[in-house]
Parts: sequence; C-alpha cells; structure tokens
Amino acid sequence: MYAFVSFAPLVQRANTVSKATGTSAIRSRHASGYATLKMEQSPALPFLSKPPNLSPDMPGYRGFDPLRFSDAFDVNWLQEGEIKNGRVAMLACLHFFVTEFYQFPFFAGAPKLAGPAHDYFVKSGAMIQILAFIGFLEFLLHRGKVLYSDMEWKGRKPGELGFNPLNLPNDKAMRDREVNNGRLAMLGFAGIIHGEFLNGKMPFEQITNFQPLQ
Repeated sequence: MYAFVSFAPLVQRANTVSKATGTSAIRSRHASGYATLKMEQSPALPFLSKPPNLSPDMPGYRGFDPLRFSDAFDVNWLQEGEIKNGRVAMLACLHFFVTEFYQFPFFAGAPKLAGPAHDYFVKSGAMIQILAFIGFLEFLLHRGKVLYSDMEWKGRKPGELGFNPLNLPNDKAMRDREVNNGRLAMLGFAGIIHGEFLNGKMPFEQITNFQPLQ
C-alpha cells in the first residue's frame, strides 16, 4: 500500500511528460507538413500546389499548369510542343507585319489577310508542301519515332534541332527568353488574327487607325 502511494506521483509525472512530448511531436509534424506544403506551392498560382513533374531548371519555368497536363503526359514532349509552337508563332507575328508592306514577286496575287490567304494557299497547293516538309523534318529529327508513346530524349533536350547559325548562347537565360517570347507571340498571333477577322485590317493599320467595334 505504502509502496503504491509512494510511486503514484512518479507515475503521474511520467504520464504528464509523455503527453507533453507527444503533443510537441504532433505539433512538430504539423509544422513540418505545413512548411512542406508552403514550399510546394506554385510560384504562378500560390493558392495551388506546384505540379510535381515541373522543376525550376526547365526553360520558362513558372510552376503554371492548372490543368495538370504534366501529370498525364511526358514533360519533355510538352516542352517540345511549347517551344516549337512558340517559334512558329514568332515567325507568324513577323509575317503579319512584313506582308502588310511587302510581298515576294511570286506571291503578288495572293491576298494579305489571314483568312483569304489561307484559302488561297490551300487551293494552290502551297499548304500541302509546307505540311509535307514539316512532316519529313519531324520524322528525320526523331528518327521515325514521332508518336508520344515512343519518342526518345536521350542526348537531346526538348526543342534542340542543332540549328544555330548565329552561334547564340545556349544557356538557361537564353532558353528562358525564347520560351517567354514564344508564349507572348502565341498570344500576339491570336490577337492579330482575331483583329483581322473582326475588322478586316492588317495589324499595323489596326494600330495606327484604331476603331472600336460598333
């Protein structure tokens, strides 16, 4: 009886320490989990978590993938598509401004606006030639493996074609610039072509002689 009573305060103290230690451990785990969650937030959309398959060393990284395409598809394949479409969009934006003032002699009879020009070149066969050339180039660069399921990336980064006649730097900063300008060009292309459809004017004329839609 006396032995049990004498040990009772020690047992009570041990239980108190155990509870305190357990509470501290739980708080520590919660704090650690919160810190991890905070670190994994998307830089572009802080209210969403960072897509796990995107990394800061990727060209143009912003952690922006709200539809989570990177969860379902190979990130290399997605980067390849974005870089190539950005390059095409940059050329397309340049084309809009150049053709407003100059046309090659063999295209002298072609319309300048995008819609009529597209139909004109489809009928003349020029669009088929472009499709055949681009298709052959893609087949050649990927060694015949152009499907998403069998494309290979060994020894090559997305978007690298081995074409650099001006010997521009191929570092992270330059790749970031290309991707960011390509994204801007894709938005610019959409704006220019929709402006043409709505008011029937070339881009420079839209800028210098702007008229709101009636």
